[in-house]
Amino acid sequence: MQSGVKEEVKPSINGSNNKGIYRRFLKRPMDFILSLIAIIVLSPVLIIVGVLVRVKLGSPVLFKQKRPGLNEKIFTMYKFRTMSDEKDENGELLPDSVRLTKFGRILRSTSLDELPELFNILKGDMSIVGPRPLAVQYLQELRQKAHTELAWLQPWDEWRLRGKTYCSLNLIPIQCVYELNI
Repeated sequence: MQSGVKEEVKPSINGSNNKGIYRRFLKRPMDFILSLIAIIVLSPVLIIVGVLVRVKLGSPVLFKQKRPGLNEKIFTMYKFRTMSDEKDENGELLPDSVRLTKFGRILRSTSLDELPELFNILKGDMSIVGPRPLAVQYLQELRQKAHTELAWLQPWDEWRLRGKTYCSLNLIPIQCVYELNI
């Protein structure tokens, strides 16, 4: 017999609890195919940028950093290096603004430093469309912000999150909601 108590279903940010056909069946295969095609087509660019990074900045060519992915699973994100390893007299790394090279600035401004992320997409760590993975040290801050600043959010507030005027006011809480519900 049923007790007459309905189980509470917590709505997601998009107003539904199912993942949808696109996210369940199409997103990953599309990410895989598109990233594979991009790697093949852009392989000359990847090789040239890799050689230039090696010549101008030395080894290693890739910058690796731990990032939280889907369900906070930690993965290693790859990018081309844009900074030198310069240290002060105490052996501490100099500030980022000092270590960022002219060549690194060019790579960042053209987003060429992010091309190795195609391998993360190919592996399934990231998606072509989705939130930018934050650094691991921001995970706790993200959780805290989501639980305090977004406690007011109601299922019918979806339109407020998607509207341009609301989003332009404060993007951080919106990214919190998006990342916690993706």
